[in-house]
Amino acid sequence: MPAATRLAECFGGDSVLNLQDMADDTRVGTEVAGSGQSKDASIRTFLIADVRGYTVFTQERGDEAAALLAGRFAAVAREAVGALDGTVVELRGDEALVVFDSARQAIRAAIELQRRFVDETVADPTLPLAVGIGLDAGEAVPVDEGYRGGALNLAARLCAIAGPAEILASTAVTHLARKMDGVAYVDRGAVRLKGLKDPVQVIRLRAEADDPAEDISRSGGRSARQPPGSSPTPPARSSRTRTRASERSRKPTPPITSDARSSSSSW
Repeated sequence: MPAATRLAECFGGDSVLNLQDMADDTRVGTEVAGSGQSKDASIRTFLIADVRGYTVFTQERGDEAAALLAGRFAAVAREAVGALDGTVVELRGDEALVVFDSARQAIRAAIELQRRFVDETVADPTLPLAVGIGLDAGEAVPVDEGYRGGALNLAARLCAIAGPAEILASTAVTHLARKMDGVAYVDRGAVRLKGLKDPVQVIRLRAEADDPAEDISRSGGRSARQPPGSSPTPPARSSRTRTRASERSRKPTPPITSDARSSSSSW
C-alpha cells in the first residue's frame, strides 16, 4: 500500500472541505462576484493546497488545536510561496490558493511546500500537516481579489484527489515547465473528474532525491487520529527494507481513477 494511502487512512480519509465550491465556481477570491472590470486573460499557474484530515482533527482535538494547525499551515505556505515569487491569493483555514507567472516556479514551490510540511510534522506530530496539492495552468482573468478560469477548476479537482503529501499536476503544467533538474514526473494515467467531459491525464510530481509521502509515513509521531497514550507509529524501516521499497517504487504506477477516491472526497 502506498505511503500516501496509508497516511490517508490514518487520517480517516477526510474529504476536501471547500474544493467543490472552488471547482464549480471557477472563481476564487471574493465569495460574491464583484463589479470591478476584468483585465485581459494571461497564462498563469495555479496551486491549490488542502490539509487532509482537518475535519477529523477538529472533531477529536477541538477548535483551539484546529486553529493552531491552520495557523501553522498558513505560515508555512506564505513563507515558501513568497520565496519563489508566488502570490497567496486566498487562505481558507485548511486551504490555500496560490498563483504563479511561471510553471517552473509553481512546481518548485509545490516540492518545497511538501518538504516543509513533512519537516513540520516530524518536528511536532501533534500538529500534522498531511497536505494534498493540485496544479494546473491556463488563461485566467483577474477579478476583484481573485481570478476566473478553467485552470482553477482543474487545479481544485486535482487537489481533491491528491493523497497526503502528494502533488498532482496537469500535462499543461509539465508541458510549460519541461524537464526540471531534481524533479520526477510520474504518469498516473487518465482520470475522469466530476464536471469535466473528457478524462484528464494526471502527472504526479515529486523530488527525485526523496519522496515526502514516504518520509511523512515513517515519522515517529502520532497521527491526528491517535489519542494520547495510544501506541506510537512503528519505527522507521531498515535501510535494506527502504531499498526494496525504493526498487518497487520505480515500477510503473497503475493509473488512478476518480472511483478509487469517491468514498472519501466531495467532488
